[in-house]
Amino acid sequence: MLRHCRIAMASGLLIALAACVPAPPPDAPAAGSGDTSAPQSRTLATPGSVAPALNAYRASGGLTPLTAHPALMRAAQDQAAYLAATGRTGHTGRGGSSVMDRVRAQGLQACLVAENLSFGYPTAAQAVAGWKGSAGHNRNMLLPNASLYGEGHAGAVRVLVLARPC
Repeated sequence: MLRHCRIAMASGLLIALAACVPAPPPDAPAAGSGDTSAPQSRTLATPGSVAPALNAYRASGGLTPLTAHPALMRAAQDQAAYLAATGRTGHTGRGGSSVMDRVRAQGLQACLVAENLSFGYPTAAQAVAGWKGSAGHNRNMLLPNASLYGEGHAGAVRVLVLARPC
């Protein structure tokens, strides 16, 4: 009888401890995926660039590094602030804007743009790691014709915009 009590207590303790382990934060859909389900986590995104992890990942695939561009930085930061302020999770921005609209509004004539969003990843490196696990996000990070990037974050939101100028 005592053995059964110990097993029951140990099982209960394991279940209680398992409940304390946080689930990995969900990732937002890649542009064009159509999935705009709300994220479950609102862990604040900390400052820090995605560039080291992103460019190392691109280099491992034989791709050239991306260069930061001020217009893309502004477009990404504006979208991050908008999503954080409104609680939205999709790629549609203020006034119904697309990522291409936002990039062009910042003065960059781009022939190729892509956008990755993440919610709840505390660090830039964790966001990049999460994007690697998503087919659409991964495809965006490995676009061979992309040459520029911009990033922004606000609250739990991190936005990456990649582009190739015309």
